[in-house]
Amino acid sequence: MKYGLLIYFGAPYCNFGDYVQSIAIEYLYTEIMKIPKEEIVYITEQEIETYNGEQLLLPYSYVLAFLMDKNHERARVSDKITIVFLGASVEFATLYDAYPLENFRDANKGFYDLFLKYSPVGCRDNYTKELLQSYGISAYLQGCITNILPFREEKEYKKIFLVDVPAEILQYIPSDILEYAEVVSNAEDISNLSYEQNYQKIKARYEYYRDNAALMISSRYHIVTPCNAMGIPCIFVKRTVDKHIKDIRLDTLNPEIQVVYDNDFSKVDFYKKVCCDRDFANLKNSIAELAKSRIQAMKILCENSDYIYEFFKPRIEWFNKMPVADNSYKKRLLDYVEKYHKDSKGKYYIWGAIKLLCNGDVIGLVELVKNINPNLQFAGWIDTFKTGFLAQKEIVSPRAFELGPCDFVIVAAETAVGSAMQCFEERGYTSEHYLILANTMVVQSDLDSLLAKRNKRC
Repeated sequence: MKYGLLIYFGAPYCNFGDYVQSIAIEYLYTEIMKIPKEEIVYITEQEIETYNGEQLLLPYSYVLAFLMDKNHERARVSDKITIVFLGASVEFATLYDAYPLENFRDANKGFYDLFLKYSPVGCRDNYTKELLQSYGISAYLQGCITNILPFREEKEYKKIFLVDVPAEILQYIPSDILEYAEVVSNAEDISNLSYEQNYQKIKARYEYYRDNAALMISSRYHIVTPCNAMGIPCIFVKRTVDKHIKDIRLDTLNPEIQVVYDNDFSKVDFYKKVCCDRDFANLKNSIAELAKSRIQAMKILCENSDYIYEFFKPRIEWFNKMPVADNSYKKRLLDYVEKYHKDSKGKYYIWGAIKLLCNGDVIGLVELVKNINPNLQFAGWIDTFKTGFLAQKEIVSPRAFELGPCDFVIVAAETAVGSAMQCFEERGYTSEHYLILANTMVVQSDLDSLLAKRNKRC
């Protein structure tokens, strides 16, 4: 089993934010988990459905749209891919209403089964976690995987990056900061690049931010979160295009990041620094260790369960071809009642108060007897070791029952056959009064008797 990494998301004009999550997962693979590069398989969003190579573990920390088919109707994942949810989010569904939440609730869409199959589901935001939990799916808060990106070198940085921000912010930025500003977009046309060229270009873009930025001002979640993780001060500006009242991405945005959600820039501190303290370092470590443990645990589960299945596969195939289980005990019981008690109005006991014989208050053996003679009355259970009631019928000891001429006992417990036969012999009950329905287990005297007979013949 190898490790998958998404490096292309299917759009010629793309948002780099999808890719920075892959950059963080690659960092997790190579720098934290020390996975050799030859063990990492780079795939595209389209291959989530069509991939047919060696079994892959695919950490998933993206919006759920990439798991949908081309018509955005059903979840689809290749049988050769095992998803490890590190940061699932329904943000795209709530943001643009393009993928209604009904799709995730609808059993016919496949999402519920997908989440259930790969649960517990790590969630990027608390909103998604609580939503999945409300559907009965085990989920936990992971946070955005880009939080694990390492702190950059401590030195003086000067550039101010304005990344996809509303124009009205310019008048609020102090002049001594604005003179170092550079306007960029975190979404570009990549149609003339190969998948690998594009991926490397986007990696270089984030390295450029890391190596130059004194401040990032952006409306892009995946600008402010990864850049803040690297130690860059960030200001997040909420766009008016965001239709939902509460942007669910913000519930796990680092509290260090300043947020402007109502066009009020008066409270913004453009000189604030990132506090790269122990708490932030602990957050990075917690997210990384949780992601690492989930990937490792899934790998262990998949590899060992696959081996166990292959070992037992011949027996499983044999079992699946077996005829229906032998129900001869039913025939023996019906034949016995038909022969000795077809027209009787007597009573009968079952020796062996076994819960497996009952479905609630319905007793399978009693129902069989009724099919032949509904006038027979089930009097209760006989058991050497149990007392009380089972299926609303009393349990009595072997000393506490008596049989009339039309009464009988069904011996259903294998361990009771010996003591039952001794009891019947002592009381002079004949075969009309009992049916040994259980198997008669071999005892030492049976073995001794057989060996004695064989030795005598010799």
